[in-house]
Amino acid sequence: MEKQKKRIIGGFSLVEIIIVISLIAVLASIALINLSGHSRAIELDTTIQRIVAIMNQARDRSIAQEYDEAWSVEFRRAGDSCPDDDNYFSLLFGGSAIESRYSLPRGVVYDVTSTFGGASVCQKLIDFNIISGLPVNSASATVKIYLASNPGVSSTISASSLGVINYTKVDNESEGGKELPPPAFP
Repeated sequence: MEKQKKRIIGGFSLVEIIIVISLIAVLASIALINLSGHSRAIELDTTIQRIVAIMNQARDRSIAQEYDEAWSVEFRRAGDSCPDDDNYFSLLFGGSAIESRYSLPRGVVYDVTSTFGGASVCQKLIDFNIISGLPVNSASATVKIYLASNPGVSSTISASSLGVINYTKVDNESEGGKELPPPAFP
């Protein structure tokens, strides 16, 4: 008579599988939380780049006397006392004709006090002089934006009295409150 051999079937128990799936779920949720914070920081950086580009474009078009008009950048905010539905900025010529308009991403907001001077003000214009390209009033040619989820991550964009558009970025969360230099853009 032949001896019957027992076959040993290898595999994982149900408990082991549940533990592994739980660990994967925890790691995935941690990664997702970190990625969402990173994407908001990217939205802020992209908005900074766009505002700087629009301010440079307004200055350059004023210097070139395009349409024989002064060019401006308009910043508008939404709020209780403001008629607009969203926060946006736009490139204007002649003080009122809109060439292009860009909405702020939902995670990025204006600092109402430093940008607009108070809650009752809904609009700010930064005008550039024809030929010189200098801001009409460099003392008020500043805009501050920050992440709605973390006001410690912010940026101040300004046009100096010499017409140079620059910005500073502050990240109180990841860099210990240090002011970060602008990244080099290609």
